[in-house]
Amino acid sequence: MANFAFTPATLNVAVGDTIVWRWQSGTHTTTSLTVPPGGRPWNRPIDSTNTRFRYRVRAAGTYTYQCNFHPTQMQGTINATGANRATTQ
Repeated sequence: MANFAFTPATLNVAVGDTIVWRWQSGTHTTTSLTVPPGGRPWNRPIDSTNTRFRYRVRAAGTYTYQCNFHPTQMQGTINATGANRATTQ
């Protein structure tokens, strides 16, 4: 989070990945708007006291989120696919 933006604004991840939001300046939130079935909603402050928030992706699908203080400027999308699986030969 910097300059009133989530960077990057769109993430492509796999189920099981952990996403970390890190504070750089200002007072913000990371707040889910939509989560796929099986996903967990969140609403966390990101500020000088709460400098990091970690979220483990538990379901495939599209997650959208925003900063509640700056909803028109700070929006993001997470596109989650099925878990990466190791292959053996």
